[in-house]
This record gives sequence, structure tokens and C-alpha cells, in this order.
Amino acid sequence: MNHNSHPRPDEWWIDLIEGETEPSLSEDLTLLLLNSPAGRERLRGLKELRQAIKDSDEVLLPEDGTYYRDMHSRIMAAIDGPNPRLQRLQTKHTGAETGSLGPVSRLHALIKKN
Repeated sequence: MNHNSHPRPDEWWIDLIEGETEPSLSEDLTLLLLNSPAGRERLRGLKELRQAIKDSDEVLLPEDGTYYRDMHSRIMAAIDGPNPRLQRLQTKHTGAETGSLGPVSRLHALIKKN
């Protein structure tokens, strides 16, 4: 018997919380809750955990378009800005210093020179 194919009891409780249990299992779990303080405690703990996860997922994003334009500008500046590592490689291979060029331009200059 493959034990991994059967859900663990926590999965049963989670399915009950989510409303995804089959009716017969839902009835059995409800009966179990009536007679099991430990089961009620486990279900309460899982409900609290579920709520904490839902609360932590709520991230407020700025709706101002300026924020996203500024972020785009910062990303593009970082991509095309001076790259000391690439400058060292280019200087090593070409003997030329092109500190004011962005990485794409420096790579293009390196390819053209060779």
C-alpha cells in the first residue's frame, strides 16, 4: 500500500475548512469534532494559520504611475549603467578604457575591435 497516496488528517481538516471535502467525509469529520477536543483544537489552529497566511499576502502596491515610471528608469539605468567588471574585461582584452559606455555599447565596441 502506498501511504503517500492517502491524505494525512491535516489535509482532511484543511479540505473541511476550504469546503472541499466529499459529503460523507464532511459528515464523519463533523462527528469527530463533536467528540474530540484535540480535533477541535487542531481545526482552530489551522483556521488561525489560514487567516494569518491570507493576512500576510495582502501587499499594498502604489497606484501612482510615477512610482512605476521611476522604477522603470532605475532598472534601465542599472542595466545600461557603467559595469566595472565588464570594463576590466574590456580593458584587459582591448587595452581601451570606455568607462562612459553602458555594457551593451562596450560589448559592441569589443566585438567591433576584434
